Amino acid sequence: MKKLIALLLVLMLLLTGCGGAPEEESAAVGEYVEGESQTQVEGDLPEKVEGFGTGTTQTPDTPTEETPSDDTPSKETPDTPTEETPSEQETPKEEKPTEEPVEDPEVKYDAANKLKIISYNIRYTDDPGGNSIDERAPRLKAVIDKYDPDLVGFQEATPRWITHIYNDYGDEYEIRYKYRSTSNSESTPLMWRKDKFELEDEGYFWLSETPEEESKGWGASLWRICYWVKLKIKATGKTVLFFNTHFDGPKEHHIGASELIIQRAKKLGGFTKYAVFLTGDFNMTPWSPGYGAMVSGGEFSDVNEDLNQDKSTTTDGYNETDGTSGHIIDFTFYSPAQATPLVYKVLNEQVNGGYVSDHRGLYTEVAVL
Repeated sequence: MKKLIALLLVLMLLLTGCGGAPEEESAAVGEYVEGESQTQVEGDLPEKVEGFGTGTTQTPDTPTEETPSDDTPSKETPDTPTEETPSEQETPKEEKPTEEPVEDPEVKYDAANKLKIISYNIRYTDDPGGNSIDERAPRLKAVIDKYDPDLVGFQEATPRWITHIYNDYGDEYEIRYKYRSTSNSESTPLMWRKDKFELEDEGYFWLSETPEEESKGWGASLWRICYWVKLKIKATGKTVLFFNTHFDGPKEHHIGASELIIQRAKKLGGFTKYAVFLTGDFNMTPWSPGYGAMVSGGEFSDVNEDLNQDKSTTTDGYNETDGTSGHIIDFTFYSPAQATPLVYKVLNEQVNGGYVSDHRGLYTEVAVL
């Protein structure tokens, strides 16, 4: 009996030992397999993913999907220059209009607005050596016919000259003048082509502190007068102001007369609404204070100064053709804001061996803008 009980105890011990061993082994395998599976997952999944081609589970596909979003101009800072580049390319297009005003004057105006102007001091008296008024008047007509001006300003026109002027030019030109005093019949006549212009207004004033009455001004020894007309160019409808005058000698007179003419032109709408042209014998040089008063404010500019700066003198006493004696005292001024100069020429030619005057005439072409 005792042997039987001992045998049963041995059998129970043996059964208990076999049950514990499998649990530990199972646990050890589990840990290994877990680690092995992790190793395999880290190594195998990419191969499987690449084989499947499913972007939703691929880690490498994430940057690939983000790349298009990186290329979106609205999100990416690097795209800002790309967006600015078109605006930078458009900048030259915006700058082109600033280049357009820099054109040849021929492009800026209608041909009908080109004006040919002559200024001529025709010498008030008879001079010896074949230079009487009656002898010189045909020479003047030859020059006028040659250049066919639209506007003409004469200085020192006495009654005998006025007779020649009306006889020679009255058919084609309108003529206006006013003698500078009751005791001194000298004038500064204006002429303009009848077929080109329509007269809108006209007037005259004395170069003095009291311009509305016959008077001398700023130390002048003689009465000095300025005649003006307001003309409409028929072909274009544009209006211009044309002044013609003759200054006295003192510097104070030059300054005062220059300022007065500018003031009068402004009152008539010149320099803003209308182009202004001024011709005359000014008895002052380009370096004189009076010349400075005429051009320093910018209302007027000198055609010669703005073009070729011709140093040919405008008076030489019938002596020379090369313009090396005498002085430049005759000018054609214009308003640069409304006009542009095209041509300047000193008329020093002889006609049949004789001169028109002891002065040289001025021929200019200007364009009304």
